[in-house]
Amino acid sequence: MPLKHPFYVSMTDVSWNPKTKSLEIAVRMFTDDLEKGLSAACKCKIDLANDAGMQSAKSPLASYLKSNLRFFSGGKELQPSFEGMEKEEESTWTYLQIDLGKMPESIEIENKLLFSIQEKQTNLVRFRKPGFDKTLQLMNPESRFVF
Repeated sequence: MPLKHPFYVSMTDVSWNPKTKSLEIAVRMFTDDLEKGLSAACKCKIDLANDAGMQSAKSPLASYLKSNLRFFSGGKELQPSFEGMEKEEESTWTYLQIDLGKMPESIEIENKLLFSIQEKQTNLVRFRKPGFDKTLQLMNPESRFVF
């Protein structure tokens, strides 16, 4: 049985890759919190304890991320592609990518990950591009900002 952790935080790392002209997004959440959030969202049982559970969670996870982690530029919503997921100790990493062609002047990010299951949830978002590296903290219910 996993230990309960005393804080509720996710970390989203958004990096501009000039070679691929894309935003590469890595999201780290505590696995037990992610299981609760996914189970509540899909009204199904999610168990990420083994490979079979990880495989069956991919579709609900992609839907959950699409609804709760959104990206906008120039007034238009950008559509990330789900690239995969992996477990690391008590956390689960998920990976997304947005192909853009060029770096937009600004990116607006909405991050409501796990807000529906934890009122004390904090989401950290780090945005990196050449010459710029900034991390912001969003505390439930605050969910949007522009880089």
